Amino acid sequence: WYQRRVRGNLEDRWIKPSTETLKTLKQLKTAGLKEQFIKVVRSESMYGYMMLGTGTVDYPDQNSQVEVVVYGGAEKLKLVFKDGKTISLPVRRIKCWTLFSDKKDVLSIHFLAMKDVLQWINISTSSSNVILISMTLQSILDELVLISKGQELELTKVESSESYLPLSNKERKLKQERKQRVPSFSSLQNQDWSWYL
Repeated sequence: WYQRRVRGNLEDRWIKPSTETLKTLKQLKTAGLKEQFIKVVRSESMYGYMMLGTGTVDYPDQNSQVEVVVYGGAEKLKLVFKDGKTISLPVRRIKCWTLFSDKKDVLSIHFLAMKDVLQWINISTSSSNVILISMTLQSILDELVLISKGQELELTKVESSESYLPLSNKERKLKQERKQRVPSFSSLQNQDWSWYL
């Protein structure tokens, strides 16, 4: 499964290795050295990032072509420009965002660029990408709120898939109720079982 995902990321161009790295990967693939292949891929700068879409932004320059990517573990939204430059937007510094449709669908992010300086960053892209970016930001913020409250982020396996989703509040409560009804092994060990013998 993991190897398929790595190959899929390479084929979809989510990971963009240099020409030299591509040669190394081809050699490792033909030699059948799967572990080394994965190690090389994992060392690439965009490994683990998810591409949310392409579009244009008005920050720092007007009509700049970008790919919008996210890495949940880093809690950052990244704008990757055509020339390879990147701008990281830490989610904790995003005050709010809004979606609107003018001639194009736009996601406007109110971002704390510097101390006491809020900057609007407009990302023009397709409506599905705008919604995907917005939902991704919302889920990252939901996770940050849970973590700040000291709650663990619990994941549930999605049927017919190898991916996981956060539990809803209702699912979390049901899971806690089940835990309370089922005695733990240690509590069973400490009971007097002489009546059973």
